[in-house]
Amino acid sequence: MKKQKTFFQLFIPIFIELVFSVLIGFVDTFMLSAIGDKQVGAVGTANSFISIFVISFNIISSGMMAVMTQYIGAKKEHIAQKALSIGLSINLVLGIIISCLFIFFTPQILTMMKIAPGLKEDAIIYTRLIGGTSLIMAITPLLTTYLRAFGCTTSPLVVTLVGNVINIVFNAIFIYACSMGVFGVALATIISRVVMFICLLILVNTLIKKDERKLELSSFTIFKQIIRIGLPAALETIMYNISMSLVMTFVNMMDPDGLNATIKSYCGQITNFCYIASLAMAVSNSIIVGWKIGEGKYDECFKITKKHCIIAILCGSVSALIVTILGRPLMSIFTKDVNILRIVPIIFAIDIVLEIGRATNLLIGQALKTAGDAVFTVVISIIFTLICAVGGTYLFGNLLGLLIIGTWIGLALDEFARGVLMMMRWNSKKWIDKIIVKNH
Repeated sequence: MKKQKTFFQLFIPIFIELVFSVLIGFVDTFMLSAIGDKQVGAVGTANSFISIFVISFNIISSGMMAVMTQYIGAKKEHIAQKALSIGLSINLVLGIIISCLFIFFTPQILTMMKIAPGLKEDAIIYTRLIGGTSLIMAITPLLTTYLRAFGCTTSPLVVTLVGNVINIVFNAIFIYACSMGVFGVALATIISRVVMFICLLILVNTLIKKDERKLELSSFTIFKQIIRIGLPAALETIMYNISMSLVMTFVNMMDPDGLNATIKSYCGQITNFCYIASLAMAVSNSIIVGWKIGEGKYDECFKITKKHCIIAILCGSVSALIVTILGRPLMSIFTKDVNILRIVPIIFAIDIVLEIGRATNLLIGQALKTAGDAVFTVVISIIFTLICAVGGTYLFGNLLGLLIIGTWIGLALDEFARGVLMMMRWNSKKWIDKIIVKNH
């Protein structure tokens, strides 16, 4: 393996990559807003439902990051490479199954989720196209995870930049020149994802030199290690997305025209930028955590994670504060609806608390998963997401009549509570007992 990169050498390209990944959704929303607010609400709602199904791919990608980085740190790169081939085989099958599910059963899925009637027609079009190409979404994260585990963080950045340019160009063609609406947005997204997938496939086969050493572990043993971390980590994400879909179900029940769902889509696109730095730090720190654990440097791993968490909290809270100050002018880029513009400053102010909790939750939670302590994170996530996010939305938003503002209160309580508990778990050092590769 090449010389290990520093935290900031990993962070900078990952951060830029995530900025442009979020920018794809931002551009889609901006261009769709020229057609109408309902189309924005339809796409935002559809994406929240699609996430429930495609998140199952994280079973493998989450486990792969932990397994690969620990073995790379232990100078056993050939095992990390075998983990990729195992992951690709499994996600290929999952991707085909989920793609077929969306192609044939999209109307039934959206009806079950009680989507607002005014959003349903466009949501069906978008969900069937994007969900029907789940196979691409099944494989792409594995290729990105593999490159990052070996310290190749610049390559995914370049691929994401290319994907953004393609997405913007085809969005402009399909929306403005061809007047294809939601169908055009979905088609542009698919084209950009196909190109990104091909580029990543080429990079994986050219940048990482094949290690021909004989495996001292069976494929089944490696698979079990991946599942041991990946299954609870993915279950956490699956339950989170199910919870967010329940939240969207309650939001859609707030009004028949989907105004509150549209507000959530708009605010979600802007607040996504608040936690990009925290997420990039979480990914970068998790890579270093895996390497350090593989080397047996547990105390060093403990200290640098706490330091990085403080930086992430500062970045998240400052970003949210900036969004709060600039919230109304930012939202006016998308819409002139006075009902929306009146509410968003309150939502962005609540989001400051949310981002402090989310920064802690992301960075410490990812470190715990990489160390092998994934069961704790899933238990905490299920309990508090259901109680605070889902229950809070129904209590504050539906019962008490705060509507979408009540939703954000519930989301903030969820992230903050989980962040506190993740930090307590890290400080206890119980995660050391869960490590996969013991290298003393």
